[in-house]
Amino acid sequence: MIVDTKKRETKYYVILALLALATYIFYHIQSKPPYYYGLVGTEIASYHLFEVFLGLTILLLLYRPTHFYYNDEDQVIIIRSRRIFLGNFLFKRNVNLDLPKRKIRRARLHRKFLRPYLSITINSKRSLKRSRSVDLILLTRTERKAVLRGLQSIATHQNADEEYGRTVSK
Repeated sequence: MIVDTKKRETKYYVILALLALATYIFYHIQSKPPYYYGLVGTEIASYHLFEVFLGLTILLLLYRPTHFYYNDEDQVIIIRSRRIFLGNFLFKRNVNLDLPKRKIRRARLHRKFLRPYLSITINSKRSLKRSRSVDLILLTRTERKAVLRGLQSIATHQNADEEYGRTVSK
């Protein structure tokens, strides 16, 4: 199964551009003296639309939508996640996981700050368990459940082979 949220990102870019444009227009209107743009300009300034649209722009930036890519069709599971807006500068969280299916131990969904996160426990060479979490904010509920079901089915196979390859010490 392949899940990619690339097509959903454009609407967030459009919304951010419209909010930034409206914020700029209302700032320009508000910075002029009263009645410079007539009664309409005065009404816009009295409704504090600049502050409202600036607040909406900041809320969208704090929402931090995340691009998510998941592919489990081969022997390797590919999970990639990165922030959309200003992801390289603010709220930096890039996750690139290329995991063999045999290394996945457990998969769970968590909610942190009202955002769904996928937590994957991995068997590694140095430590028995290592956990990674990935933001799933742009996925629909059915896509989240499908990704979780796929990872849990892989993880249950790994739990059955837990004793495979271990040596018995007496």
